[in-house]
Parts: sequence; structure tokens; C-alpha cells
Amino acid sequence: MRNKLMASILTASLVVILASAIFNAYLLWYSENRDSAIRVGLDGDGEIVEFRDMEMHPGDSLEFDIALTHEVEGDCQLKLDFIDAAPEAVTNNLKDYIKIIIIFNGEKIYEDDLVEAIDKELAPIDCVLDEKDPVTMKIIYLMPIEIGNEAENAEAFIDLMITASNEQ
Repeated sequence: MRNKLMASILTASLVVILASAIFNAYLLWYSENRDSAIRVGLDGDGEIVEFRDMEMHPGDSLEFDIALTHEVEGDCQLKLDFIDAAPEAVTNNLKDYIKIIIIFNGEKIYEDDLVEAIDKELAPIDCVLDEKDPVTMKIIYLMPIEIGNEAENAEAFIDLMITASNEQ
């Protein structure tokens, strides 16, 4: 009787451990394979994509995929405006230390310091947008490995205003 009870407890424990392992494997697979694109539906007024509480270390990069659609199908010009949205309490702003790369439909269209992207007007992007088939844009923030302790405890709060216009 005692052996049957121990065998039942052991079997139940093994089933729970196996189920936990399968569930953890599924969560890992899901986190790596899910569609993590930020979807932005443009209507001409502009949409803001917020990048908040970004913390990076030398050599780090952060990648964000943005899927763009437009309610009016056809040729468009996209205007991208990067805005420093850091609260006044942020004394060490990460924007001073990172570079940005913009890849539009698989083609690199911009690479510079983030401060430059904030300070100057970026060239508009000509494209064709519609509601059903999104156009992809990847924003990559990079912190060069050469950056030292001056970037320690720095944070960035960046807004990206995306505006679409059908006027060429």
C-alpha cells in the first residue's frame, strides 16, 4: 500500500515537471517567434510611437519593427520626426550616446547619431501604403562599445512622430 502511494506521488510529480518543462519551452518559442511589430495606422494627422525608459550598455542595440498602413491606398510621403521626450528629472540623457539606423523595406535609409536625428529634419520617404499590406520600417538604436562610464545610469525617452501625406 505504501509503495503504491509513493509510486502515485512520484508519477504525479513527474507529470507536473514534464508539463512545466513543455510550457516553458512553449513560452520561449512564442517569445522568439511572435509578431512583435508595432503596428501604426496612419491617417494623415500623424501618429506617435513612444520609446520609453530605454536603458542600454556599451555594445547594446535595441531593434523595433514598425508596420505602417494608411487608410487611403496609394503613393505617400512619410515624414519622420524624432523628439526628445525626456522628463526634466532625467539628468543623464541616453540620446547623447547612441546612434540610430532606419531600415525601410529592407533598405538602410538613415544612419547617424540620435542627437542629429532629433535636431535636423529627415528627408521624406516616398512609398506606397495601403490598409491591407503593411510597409515595414526597422528602427535600431546602437550604443557604441567605446562609450564608457559617462553613459552609466542614462535613460532615453524618445517619441517618433510619423506623418503620411498623399500630396507629392
